[in-house]
Amino acid sequence: MKQVLKKVTRSLLPALATGLVLAGLTLGLTACGDDPADAAIDGLIATLQEGDPAAIHAIMTPKSQAKYPVETMADRQNHVHQALAVDKVLYKNFKEDRRASTDDRRVYTGKLVLEGDYGSLERDLALTFLPTGSEEAPWQLEWKPEVLFPGLKDGNDLVVKSKPAHRGTIYDRNGVVLAEDAEVSRSYPYGVITAPALGFVRAVTESEQAAGHFKKYPLGTEVGRAGLEKAYNDILSGRNGIQVTLSDDPKTILVKTEPEAGQDITTTLDIRAQEAAYNQINGEFGAVVAANPQNGDMLALVDSPSYDPHTWLDTNMTDDDYQNAVSNGLAPLKGVYAMAFTPGSTQKLFTAVIGLHDGVLTHDNGYEIYGETWQPPVGWGGYKVRRVTPINGFINLHQALISSDNIFFARTGLDLGPQRLVEGLEHMGYAQKVPGKLAVETSQVTEQGYIDQDHETAVADTSYGQYQLQMTPYQMTMTYGLLANGGKIMVPRLLLNEESQVWIDNLASAEDLAYLNKALRQAVTITHPVANRSYAAMTGKTGTAEVGPKGSINLGWFSGYDQNNPDLMMTVMINNVQNRGGSDVNCAYFGRIMDTLYADGPYSPDIPKASDKKEKE
Repeated sequence: MKQVLKKVTRSLLPALATGLVLAGLTLGLTACGDDPADAAIDGLIATLQEGDPAAIHAIMTPKSQAKYPVETMADRQNHVHQALAVDKVLYKNFKEDRRASTDDRRVYTGKLVLEGDYGSLERDLALTFLPTGSEEAPWQLEWKPEVLFPGLKDGNDLVVKSKPAHRGTIYDRNGVVLAEDAEVSRSYPYGVITAPALGFVRAVTESEQAAGHFKKYPLGTEVGRAGLEKAYNDILSGRNGIQVTLSDDPKTILVKTEPEAGQDITTTLDIRAQEAAYNQINGEFGAVVAANPQNGDMLALVDSPSYDPHTWLDTNMTDDDYQNAVSNGLAPLKGVYAMAFTPGSTQKLFTAVIGLHDGVLTHDNGYEIYGETWQPPVGWGGYKVRRVTPINGFINLHQALISSDNIFFARTGLDLGPQRLVEGLEHMGYAQKVPGKLAVETSQVTEQGYIDQDHETAVADTSYGQYQLQMTPYQMTMTYGLLANGGKIMVPRLLLNEESQVWIDNLASAEDLAYLNKALRQAVTITHPVANRSYAAMTGKTGTAEVGPKGSINLGWFSGYDQNNPDLMMTVMINNVQNRGGSDVNCAYFGRIMDTLYADGPYSPDIPKASDKKEKE
């Protein structure tokens, strides 16, 4: 792509002063240490290398200052550095050229080195210094455009031809290609199925860099704009090749480098799980996240509605259309699975874990509860907690999880109190940034991060998954993993070569986990049998969050797994489940996804290789 450089806006001036890394001057810049001029000129070269336009302008000769005002000089300097993707400037091994120097001028020669995304570009450079007659500042720099790049003059410009590097291929865990460079542009073989997980790429534009974005990449470099393409862009991106000429001498090549290919990545995703989940929820508004709770492997990141990633490539969408989509919030820059929503009754597992840990709950204690609604004797006015399935009499935690009793968990939260409840939730990952490179919204307990001591209704509603709670399907899946992994929540792992790590440990004892798993197994078999299957011990918890005006819209959740095969934890979140079964909609999708994955026997994320099969035989 041929690109004739144009001047950039003055707004980039501050970025120039801070954006270039000052590297230590090479010792012995000058050859004649006994000459006082050498030390003075070393200081001027050091100022030049620092890159601060105002400081450089101050050491220039009056004639240079008049010809090149600081704004003009800074714009030209910033422009050259952006065009060549420079992040470090070195003036190396400068010493006086005695043959070129005279009584009224000193000429120093050395190497100008521009380091950045095109590698290290090295050019011979001569700098001219004129005497001032002042003892304090005896020399000044005769500045001209070639100080920035040899050959530049007032009437010409750099012409940069960039040869794109091959971007790394993205594979699923079993070697299936999910994204690769094709002849013309990036190709995504599974299109809408994997788009929210992978994202898409677009070339960096001059307007984006002028706005302060993607400054570390050369113009024209394809960078990931969402999903794994964005998260692992530095690995996938190679180094573009470059050819530099001058606008008035196009035949003389000043610099030429060859592109270096980016690295391939093998993700933890399993295209079988990705495809099975997408085929089920396509047409809904929602998300499915599947992970292995034992090691944190993310197996599926699915959205509906999805999009065709090819539509968003440079070859199919103009930069103006893309920028308009970004400005209007229409660009698919974040997956639904990575957005935070009200969790509803899926939250009750977390309240139970905190209650058991703090001793407010045991396996045997509970509450006497009667009727559909409840409030304490005084203080709430007309507000009452309402439950869906009234069970009159004594209710313990086991029964409360089976019937998803709002009153039980509201009273548990009130017994914990706001401080212990909030601290317990934060210890389980609420309000913490989810580890890893993928951009995921941070969950919240409340907007302000705490609950007032006297705000009892907020405590009650939070305890059963309402009020201001927010969590992503991504984090929900990892957190529910504690049921299948000894009370541990793993760090999400997105590449197979990443180390498996524990994020949060010791959330529940073995006895409490057995108790919770038994109750949530019956929550499926008794309350939501649509998720149950004869071939597995499906276990999990539903949630039906009341969102929208006066709770008119129901957001359904289900997080669960097979106790007999604890390598797959799955969250299904679907909006608008009101008037069609509530969270049973989610349970049905969960069951059908599992049917697909278990079609040939218990699901395993890894397909046996031919060598593995022979070994077994």
